[in-house]
Amino acid sequence: MNIKALLLITLCAATAGLSACKSRTVTAAERELLFTAEQLSPWLEEGMLDSSAGVFSKPFSFGSDELEYEYESENLFVSSGIHVESSASEASSTFTMLGLGINIGLGGENIEKRACDDAFSIGDESKCAYLATEGITLGQYVMVREGRRVLFVIIAGIELEADDLRTLITPHVTRMSDYNP
Repeated sequence: MNIKALLLITLCAATAGLSACKSRTVTAAERELLFTAEQLSPWLEEGMLDSSAGVFSKPFSFGSDELEYEYESENLFVSSGIHVESSASEASSTFTMLGLGINIGLGGENIEKRACDDAFSIGDESKCAYLATEGITLGQYVMVREGRRVLFVIIAGIELEADDLRTLITPHVTRMSDYNP
């Protein structure tokens, strides 16, 4: 499993010129907005999840509000984030930049993207792809824009069906839509 390659993808996507330096405190309500490794427990082997390994942050940023979560263990990597922009147009640009960040991160690695399915559609814009190398699926990513908000989730270490991803992600999109930092 090439977890380090997916970590690189996440860092490129999450920091594609959007975040800066320090972080503020993340409230319990804000934690509920983000997709976390614990939500994957029905698909994980017993003992695979270390609930203390997840880190929440709320970085200071230029022109947007952001929430981020990252989990990394030997066999599982999860990164999720929400960007709240000043307008739907700015959020669409952020959606595009996150996609470019993922593509840049994939550029130096032998990782292929395969669309989840043609019916995967959530929010105003969405992308879902499996990440694979030499025919082995490493994980998947999902990006959703709803109005002036963008959600991204990257999961490495397990492969979920598109319907399972949609089921897991949709409540976060709904809660994100009501979030006003």
